[in-house]
Amino acid sequence: KEYLAFHARENRKRVVEDGGLMMGWGDLGRRISRWERFAASHPSLEETSTAIEPELSRMMSWYLVGTDNSPAYDFSKKGVIVTELLRSYEAFLRDNRESGYFDLINKIHASLQTSRGSIKKDVLALLSGAGYRSRYLEQQATRLFAAPR
Repeated sequence: KEYLAFHARENRKRVVEDGGLMMGWGDLGRRISRWERFAASHPSLEETSTAIEPELSRMMSWYLVGTDNSPAYDFSKKGVIVTELLRSYEAFLRDNRESGYFDLINKIHASLQTSRGSIKKDVLALLSGAGYRSRYLEQQATRLFAAPR
């Protein structure tokens, strides 16, 4: 019963449609937090492993690497993270210290801080190591890294 109520409440608004986010980055970060808390409070519920965790994984992928029509990094601006997404990471880190995603987002945020928001190889390595790969992101970043400075 709790799962059905949670699912109905959460799915009033779609997350992604046609490769684009249907909500802001901050809303996506807060949604991830709610889903993670629901999963933690209902570990033995069948839907936690069959529906909640797979959806959490998809949402985290979108949150970390973007979508086709909502990129996380602007490669027309030297691979700089989208400002709203960077602010969302900061809010996530402030509000979700107990999150299982805290360390990964913290490491990505720290790297972006040292590079003035530009993606670097260490961010790609962090994402890949955590299982969040994007062929598009990797191709664009590789072109950026190879470009004469």
